Amino acid sequence: ELRLASQSAEALAVLAQFTRLPPETTSVLLVRHAKAGKRDDWHGPDSQRPLSPAGLRQAAALHDMLPLFGAGRMHSAPPERCVQTIAGLARDLGRTVVLEPSLGEQDYSGDPEAGRRRLLELAAQRDTPVYVTPYGAYGELPGTPASTQVVREALAAAKRTAA
Repeated sequence: ELRLASQSAEALAVLAQFTRLPPETTSVLLVRHAKAGKRDDWHGPDSQRPLSPAGLRQAAALHDMLPLFGAGRMHSAPPERCVQTIAGLARDLGRTVVLEPSLGEQDYSGDPEAGRRRLLELAAQRDTPVYVTPYGAYGELPGTPASTQVVREALAAAKRTAA
């Protein structure tokens, strides 16, 4: 039991809530795809639109940066620009990029609950997954009560997996 003298009831309540959290944490490196070529300049299907020269430079920077965060498994939404963003890193780490249609913009917008479940599955595994997303696919996740719930569920799933 935690007892601190001369602390406000509110501070003690926050501290008590914090001490009930599980000690284990998990990370998912959620990355927006690098800059793609302009839609107006691309005459094929949008899902095949590649990275621009600036996007290739951004992907190279991510190649050097993501391993610093423990990047493990590589997952991507289906569009080519998403896959291209981490393809070089996956190759150099000896991994393949796993396509995640349920986390792609089209499938996610049709069934966001299935996408959230898949994201939780990724988070519950032991290493740190990298997931490259199309812009806007998860507008309701970051910084919202829904994201807090997703994080809590992911932590609980990771704790069950570790046990």
